[in-house]
Amino acid sequence: MTTSLTFDDSLYEAAVAVATSRGQTLDEFAAEALQAAIEGTTEMQIAVRDGLPCVQPPAGAPHIDPAQVRRLVEEGVF
Repeated sequence: MTTSLTFDDSLYEAAVAVATSRGQTLDEFAAEALQAAIEGTTEMQIAVRDGLPCVQPPAGAPHIDPAQVRRLVEEGVF
């Protein structure tokens, strides 16, 4: 089925970036994201390990690059 959707520019660019990073087309990424939202699998799970809360991202979430996180912390983003 073919349809048209309207997104603001920043959402569109973010979706394209995530799709590209996963080696997917925008259509594939959008279909997967919609399916996950319908199934309610997009919520992060929090588990406690050794007394510390650990966030478990949903399946298919992009990899978190520790070097990028370090750079963002150094830049004062968080």
